[in-house]
Amino acid sequence: MFSFKKIKNKEGFVWYERPGSVFKKIDIAGQQNKLVRAGFTIIELVVVIAIFATISSIILLNYPRVSQEAAINRSAQEIAVAFRRTQSFALGVRSFGGDFPGYGVYFSKSLPREYVIFADQNQNGAYDGVLEDKERFKMGGLPQITKLCVDTESAPPGNCEDATYITVFYLRPDPSVVLSSNLGTHSDVKIVLETSFGFKRSVVSFVGGQIETRDGE
Repeated sequence: MFSFKKIKNKEGFVWYERPGSVFKKIDIAGQQNKLVRAGFTIIELVVVIAIFATISSIILLNYPRVSQEAAINRSAQEIAVAFRRTQSFALGVRSFGGDFPGYGVYFSKSLPREYVIFADQNQNGAYDGVLEDKERFKMGGLPQITKLCVDTESAPPGNCEDATYITVFYLRPDPSVVLSSNLGTHSDVKIVLETSFGFKRSVVSFVGGQIETRDGE
């Protein structure tokens, strides 16, 4: 008849072994205990959840700022592209209503989220209303035009208070530019964009035809 030897280790686990057995002893209870100890404790799980929640909150809180910064950068670049597009219309002698007028870009404080590429049908170098609209643009998102500045580069600090509108006009077929406002003609004009979080971008047009986009005003 078989006899078994009772064995108990220091951790209190008990098993029975037959003397002379060639079978390997396996401490099943001990292995299970190791597996349990290798897993997450409740405290560790709570800490991980808290870290994840904190990171998610930071991302969600910063999303509006990141979104506005991207939107204002995009709007500034689109205005710069509108200048070049208008210039190409004038230099390419683009027809409009059967005529071949000069073309300009019009900005107004009364339209803080819009600007217009227009065809100068009556050849007065000014925007005379929707009948001259070639293309009208509406800025998406929150950026808007907050300032129209004149002569800030040629005669600093210039004037960012009194201009109610600005026209950047490209003469046909010459590559010359006329920059004007309700204050007269200018050497440079600047359109300042801003968002509710205070992000600012500006687009500057020079009488020589150069265009720059800048951070801030």
